[in-house]
Amino acid sequence: MPNLTELNCLECESLTSPPYAVCVDGLHAIRQYYKDLRSGHVEVSEATVALVGRSLSGKTSLVTTLVRSDGTRGLTNRAADAVEDETTRVFNMEKLVVGDNVLQFIDFGGNEIYQSTYQFTLKQNCIPIVVMNLKEFEELCLEVNGNEAVRCTYFDWLSHLYLANPGLRAPKLVFTHRDAYSADGFEELKRLFFLHTESVFKLIQSEENSQKNYLRSFTGISHFQRQEMFQEQDIYVVGDEYEEVFDQLRSHIISDSKLVVKKVPTLWRKVAQTFNSFHGSYKTFPEVLQLVIECKLESEDQLRVILSYMHNSGHLIWYQNRKGLQSLIFYDISVVTKLLHVFFTHEKKVWNNRLSAIAADSPDNPLIENETEFNNSVQEFVQTGRMSEKLLHHLLITKTSFTTSDKMKVAVKLLQSFHLLFEMTDSSQRLSYTMPYFSQEYFTDLTASRRQPVKLSVDMLFGGLTPPQYVYHQISVKLLNDLQDCSEKAVRKNGVELRDEAYTLQLLHDYKSRKLSISVTSACRQIGNAWKMLTTSVHSTVKYVNSTWRASKITCINLCAHCPLVGEKRPKRFINPSWCRPPKDGESLPMTSDSSPGRCGTYRDVPACLLHPTFQLSGDELQKLSDFVKTNYKPPDNIGHSGAATHTVGTDDVLSDVSDEEEDTTSTSEDLTKLTLVPTTNQSIKSLFINTSKIYKMTSPFRGRALIINNNKYRIGGERLGSSYDVDNTFALFRKMGFEVVKQKDLTAEGILQCIQSETRDEIHNTYGMFFLFLFAHGANGMIHGVDSQPVYLTQIYSLINSTNFPNMAGKPKVVVIQACRVGNSVSQTEQNIQQSTNSSSPELSALRTHQQEAETSTGQRNFDVDDLLILHSCFENSVSMKFRDGGSLLLRILVKTLYRHACHPDLAELFDIVKHRVRKISGIMKERHSGNYTTQTPVVTNTLTGRRKIYLFPLFHGEW
Repeated sequence: MPNLTELNCLECESLTSPPYAVCVDGLHAIRQYYKDLRSGHVEVSEATVALVGRSLSGKTSLVTTLVRSDGTRGLTNRAADAVEDETTRVFNMEKLVVGDNVLQFIDFGGNEIYQSTYQFTLKQNCIPIVVMNLKEFEELCLEVNGNEAVRCTYFDWLSHLYLANPGLRAPKLVFTHRDAYSADGFEELKRLFFLHTESVFKLIQSEENSQKNYLRSFTGISHFQRQEMFQEQDIYVVGDEYEEVFDQLRSHIISDSKLVVKKVPTLWRKVAQTFNSFHGSYKTFPEVLQLVIECKLESEDQLRVILSYMHNSGHLIWYQNRKGLQSLIFYDISVVTKLLHVFFTHEKKVWNNRLSAIAADSPDNPLIENETEFNNSVQEFVQTGRMSEKLLHHLLITKTSFTTSDKMKVAVKLLQSFHLLFEMTDSSQRLSYTMPYFSQEYFTDLTASRRQPVKLSVDMLFGGLTPPQYVYHQISVKLLNDLQDCSEKAVRKNGVELRDEAYTLQLLHDYKSRKLSISVTSACRQIGNAWKMLTTSVHSTVKYVNSTWRASKITCINLCAHCPLVGEKRPKRFINPSWCRPPKDGESLPMTSDSSPGRCGTYRDVPACLLHPTFQLSGDELQKLSDFVKTNYKPPDNIGHSGAATHTVGTDDVLSDVSDEEEDTTSTSEDLTKLTLVPTTNQSIKSLFINTSKIYKMTSPFRGRALIINNNKYRIGGERLGSSYDVDNTFALFRKMGFEVVKQKDLTAEGILQCIQSETRDEIHNTYGMFFLFLFAHGANGMIHGVDSQPVYLTQIYSLINSTNFPNMAGKPKVVVIQACRVGNSVSQTEQNIQQSTNSSSPELSALRTHQQEAETSTGQRNFDVDDLLILHSCFENSVSMKFRDGGSLLLRILVKTLYRHACHPDLAELFDIVKHRVRKISGIMKERHSGNYTTQTPVVTNTLTGRRKIYLFPLFHGEW
């Protein structure tokens, strides 16, 4: 042992002598342990039981029942109109002592913000229990989708436990509120839960495995390597008629706790027991040293080892490496929970309810001059997340034990240690504290409003096990702490903005889209500092996420700085450039020594500092950059697309009017590729751009990707004349819409499936907000045909683009437009219908004599097992679709014209309904004019969009105001 220089015990949580809580502190702690062990030891059988789950799932009632000695059931009773989960404040602790066994139950509050406290209480191997109300799972399935419901009710909670301690044993799953369902209904919900649990796990596994050398921090955990995620003996169902389940669960928990018996030195046990006689909630290290003098410790280092063991075991909190807190030992952990609960409640409405109760006391508080000031301070906090120093001190004095000036400083340091609070001073030198979690205001992209020509930016996408919402807020606060020298700071719900004379830095995040963006704009002369600020901010964020949420796979996308400068709305993107990787300790910031001009698209001699990080530029290089900018800089316009028609509408503009008369024509002479988009201008619609609870999140500058598959020349059946118009019209429109468009032509049945499958595996979809698939082909019942006349069943296509097979589009909208008929079940039947429909000698139809009608019948299955899907099929079952030789199909012509004119304001499902109405109307007119040669065509819309969210395309709008 004296000659031992290195011992790696990482993730060896089953160690009992020395306990793992000792090993994590290194060799010096292990040596001290064995030295103290010679004087005697006690065998300790203790375990932490961590209960997690959403609010009102029944965690508190379960703990109350399990710890009661008389075996009676404890229920939490709340008023029907209760706003707050009144029982759990951040987390509650309860002990159950059975003989020599000590069980420490930790009942974690159901608010997501409390998840940030797990790291301070789960310091040892614990028994995880996830408590779930299947009623809430059912409601979330209807509101969003099954996979997201499982994430919210299960994975988002369990993941915190396993990331804090990867060696945890298998979790116990407790289903509550059994009495709300019949036996069959309850079993069906359980089946759905396990089905979607497996689906989500495979998605996470797929994302973790998609990058070489990526550490599988979550799915690589030993528990998840089992064939079955849940064992039957670990699943419990409780309800009014299931009283015996509580006894079974208690018995199993006690049995599990006996599996780990630790040897603890008698001296350490004596020191731990001394804390029971301490008053207050925390002491300084010198005070503790004095109070344990009777234990006759050899040195301060010996006490540090013991305290560190107690901290790692979850018995106390000691911030050894936190500036301002390293000398404080918090032996009453509840002081932390009480402090957090003052500011972070289960419902934001609680602050409004507190106003009248607290305001009545404000005149007696010397910190608050009058009731009006108090009310204004609270309203400011509820709206912006900014709390005045007076209000913070008032709450500390009236609601916590931090009542003196020194103690209040400790309280602030504690909150800052969680990265939940940022201290800032306004222009009047007034001190305030900002908590981004509470802000109700949002930033939008600063691209259009930026005053400086140079914009450097990186988008960060989080795959794998994605970070919860509070991690994004912590990143915002950390950035504020890292960059305290800037003169102006603004904090919002979705990020922070820092301004100085030379630059503007903005961090925007959207946890629902699993994306974070960092951008810096600056003048030419400051581009070196701008690059340095961007790279250090990216490195800081990557390191923080890797340390706090290591199961997330981060993809960094650098957007070319040259493209937006010259007015290009679709800049080049560089995936995971090497300079985005944080340097190791001792390494300098990554930069290139190549200062020679480069090339971007059609532009030559582009300054190197616009293409990659360059921290220092010579005077000559700065001059060349300035000259280049003066020659090529195109300030961003209000509509976000060069060459588009200007459309100015006031803030109280009405929504675009959709006239039934504008499509009352059968003309095919108009060139649709020359049309211009009407931009989104109505302020009420623009305000939805960042409201991801009501709409699907749109990305910028690219909205998404569109794949067009056009089968034109068939080996049997000839050419589908006019289909090239559909391709050209669709391609032109969606390019203007801000989509990346890919075209494929004349594919066999196997080629169609391979093309779609290859598309779903493209990592680029991580950066996009939606996906369009256009299928132009011959069709038949439930299928389209490849050029080899072999069928491709629509269910095969829908399966390829579901969340499991298309993980980069999971939770994002996928839109399918099919131009194909729905009659018969083979190409020959289709071609027969085409021949019959064109057999006419009417002079009035001379221009339409080559008009084709294609047929396909669906399988009758419309409720596909695919979420977030919107399908527009050109015709109804057993019907045909019109297509003109000189103009393309009726559906695509009307769809393209409608989107050009009206995508600015209605949502896409509404637009599809408009298209359906117009196609039916115009085909009906043609039927009346040319009796016997046409049938009324009625498109079909299938909608599986989740969460009652809508799809707005926001043409020519990128979030700027």
